[in-house]
Amino acid sequence: MIAEVIVEVSSSNVDKVFDYIIPKELKRDEIVGSRVLVPFGVRHIEGYVIGVKESSNVEKLKSIEEFIDEKPVILKEMLKLMANMCEKYNLKKVDVLRLFIPAEMRNGKVKPLFET
Repeated sequence: MIAEVIVEVSSSNVDKVFDYIIPKELKRDEIVGSRVLVPFGVRHIEGYVIGVKESSNVEKLKSIEEFIDEKPVILKEMLKLMANMCEKYNLKKVDVLRLFIPAEMRNGKVKPLFET
């Protein structure tokens, strides 16, 4: 299975979908809408899975390293809204996806809530 990923880089040069292999040990029921950690150049950055497909026409694919959250954080309705906003207002995909995620969650500052 191949995941279609938007990487967390706000640049017009990188505003496209990248294909990554979903390793067998990381397969889940719900993948679309998940935040993932992926290799991108020499860095390892966050990305958002916006689709899944059976095959890719890219010769050398890298694999998703890990899922950041237990469940998808972006709903399918939000992905449709992202596509409409990008087309209508000429926005970058990653910039629209950032609107759907709280800033604290993107920066890894969310801590579990414990009741006392």
